[in-house]
Amino acid sequence: MPFKLRAIALPVIVYAAAALFITWPLALHLDTHLAGPEYADSIEYVRLGWWSQYALAHGLNPFYQSLFGYPDGFFSATQWAQPLIYWPIALLSIAVKPIAASNLWLLIEIVLNGVAAYWLCLEIVGASKRPAALVGGLVFMAFPAAQGHILVGHINPLANYALPIVALCLQRILADRRAIRSALLGAAAILILLLGNYTAGVYGLLPLVLFGGLYALRCRRMELRHALRPFALMFGLGALLLIPFYLPLAIESLSANRPAYLNEGGAIQYSTEVLAFAAPSPFTAWLRPIVPDFARTVIGTNIIEGFAYIGIVTALLALLALRRRWLAARPWGLLAVGCMIFSLGPVFKWLGQPVQYNLDHLTITVPLPWLAFQSLPLINATRTPGRFNITTGLAFGVLVALGLTEIVGSTRWRGWAISLLAVALILGEYQVMTPYPITPASVAPYFATLADRPDIRAVFDIPWDDGGAQKGALAEQIDHHHALLAGYVTRRTTVAPARLAALSKIAIGEGLDIQALSPSLDADAVRSILKQNGVDVLVYHWRTLDRNRVLPWAIQTFGAPAYQDDTQAIFEIPAASQPFTDAVVVFGDGWWADDTLHWTKGDSTLLIYTPQASDRQWRVTLTPLLVKRNVQFYLDGKLISGTGLASTGQEVDLWLRLDPGFHTLRLVFPAGCAPTPVPPVCVLFNVPNRSLNGCNALPAPICVSAALNRLVAEDAGAMALQERLVHLHGVDDVSLDLRGFRIPTIVKVGEPFSVVTDWLWQSQQVIRDDYHLFVHLLSKTGVLAAQADKTPGGGSFPTTQWHTPQQWSESLPLATAADLPPGVYGIYVGWYRYPELDRLHVDGNSPGAQDGLVYLGNIELRTTF
Repeated sequence: MPFKLRAIALPVIVYAAAALFITWPLALHLDTHLAGPEYADSIEYVRLGWWSQYALAHGLNPFYQSLFGYPDGFFSATQWAQPLIYWPIALLSIAVKPIAASNLWLLIEIVLNGVAAYWLCLEIVGASKRPAALVGGLVFMAFPAAQGHILVGHINPLANYALPIVALCLQRILADRRAIRSALLGAAAILILLLGNYTAGVYGLLPLVLFGGLYALRCRRMELRHALRPFALMFGLGALLLIPFYLPLAIESLSANRPAYLNEGGAIQYSTEVLAFAAPSPFTAWLRPIVPDFARTVIGTNIIEGFAYIGIVTALLALLALRRRWLAARPWGLLAVGCMIFSLGPVFKWLGQPVQYNLDHLTITVPLPWLAFQSLPLINATRTPGRFNITTGLAFGVLVALGLTEIVGSTRWRGWAISLLAVALILGEYQVMTPYPITPASVAPYFATLADRPDIRAVFDIPWDDGGAQKGALAEQIDHHHALLAGYVTRRTTVAPARLAALSKIAIGEGLDIQALSPSLDADAVRSILKQNGVDVLVYHWRTLDRNRVLPWAIQTFGAPAYQDDTQAIFEIPAASQPFTDAVVVFGDGWWADDTLHWTKGDSTLLIYTPQASDRQWRVTLTPLLVKRNVQFYLDGKLISGTGLASTGQEVDLWLRLDPGFHTLRLVFPAGCAPTPVPPVCVLFNVPNRSLNGCNALPAPICVSAALNRLVAEDAGAMALQERLVHLHGVDDVSLDLRGFRIPTIVKVGEPFSVVTDWLWQSQQVIRDDYHLFVHLLSKTGVLAAQADKTPGGGSFPTTQWHTPQQWSESLPLATAADLPPGVYGIYVGWYRYPELDRLHVDGNSPGAQDGLVYLGNIELRTTF
């Protein structure tokens, strides 16, 4: 073999052998097993590659997920931004199965990472030191931060083969070597890097620019001055080429209502900690006996994002480089240290927990430099600081190559021998797990029988929020080819969580009739609700479900399962005898339940499904724990009402006009919750038939705010919402709009009734004054027959606390005297400033407008009905 060809082929052979070693025995099961343990992310990439090929073959748009989020599907901005995740898999799928294609691409990526880092190291150490460059490339390829992602089959976090090329071009430009050519190559490398991994802009490019720029400003200022134009060309052209791919993702990320999948947290959980740099894997056979105990704590709970072991061989060679090759090593040493510090995340952790200390009775968490960056626009769409250590691996790869040049000498065979020994030692230290975990990719044979059935609209795997269930759904879809209610593309889909959560609970028998707080939906109602939402096949995954309760209930509701085994049961949903037209309520997040009541934890949600537009009065009875509390109600994320609750409990009226579909009613207690060491019913003295037999201490105190005693709903009837737009204004640009109201048409003399008004405040300024809402009942001659006024929420949410825009609904009870003459009376509302009693001005010429009154309409008072 010619020398030049051998010089190219040898690194590929070495890195391919290393990739096989790291992932062994994956190579023996390429088309039957998924990379990684059960429920790893590798199935996502298999499915993405399959979908690209399937969509093109069936005339569908591969960039639009029409088989996810039934019935609408959705466009995934993260998928559009990263085509190099799935197009290589789709191309390989022409020759092999999608599973084999994904596994092959994973192995190819590992090798490409090594080869690209080898080229960078070769540029730095020189062509005569190829053995040293070979080891440097291996360090980047097999660095523990990368192996954590290899462990679970992550295709996109491993797509870093262009990162060393970016660093290579930056170095060449700074050294004024073929600057324009290097800038063009660098722009292409930036494009390739970010088309394979959108987080690489933060965890790869940012540290290269930031720490490389600091080094150049401090040590190579003259060269930096001449390199500014090529740098601008490189990054400017790279950004320009990325615009078509990244514009949708940037718009979503900068949006005020950006999708939930870009709001997921975890910056602390998915960061590294200092001990991780000295913690080898406790899951390797040859290291397990000597691994320190702290490694099991540090790595065992965060092995994917937090595995950052430097290694003894790597550390010694890096120190040698910094000692003997200081001028060449110092920028890479700065890059390594900077990335290691950033990888620690926003706060300092020790043994898996944030370190805290007390200062003046305040508990303070120790902040770290990344805290200043993580909330910046675009950067805040990422959440895994531990990935900075992939770039740490690149820096250590270069340092290792520089250090080895001081050892290998000029003898070719000696150099190769020492380098191959270093390769073996480093691989042994870095191995994350032996054997590498793989998972059988088979699914129930039932799913293949669905592929040609036109009567199947969508398949729903539950629980919806169990990652294992939803990843199982991806494998199933490759066989059955039908839509899923949810789906999973790099992160959760854009489908409303309220819809999925409600249907998931209804499908296990936890839907609640709105007239009672007990599971009371009959079988026909459950079938109808599922069918209304396109569910024809229901898949129960028993890993996180109570099989002993759910399976008998499902058989009673849907009939015999179409398929079942120890892990799942599959039901085809029979048609309902009549459509469901009422409403159903499901307990969402933030509840604690005992045998008697459901308790809010200070911020709790109720999920409501109504198949058709509805206008109802919802009566919610709440009893706060021991003390009076304020409660606020949010409908689909908007604050709509609030009130104060007496310590003995009370009924709260909520008038809700709901569009067809799923809605979230959120109960928020601004004062938070109260801890109790015993079941809260034991201290709620007004609960009837309370038993003290179960009032023993709980395993751990719970914190609750109030008990939900009762929830009923009735059609609004005569109190149906009447829409009307009336503008009110006053001093200091205070501006209010009446949007609608509810008033009765007939009232019995002497009995109270309610006047409900809906308001919208859109002023850009904070309301500095306290405004009160009032209602007047006037006779035909203008005589005041009755009145009421109150601060919003009964004083729980005064106008001085309103935000902008602020939507608000207020119900004012109005009492009429028993001796009030029957007849027709007018209802007027308005606002006044307290204590000045200045009313807001009312626009228009309606009756009473000149007096600051908004005329709503007439009601008839009768002595009898």
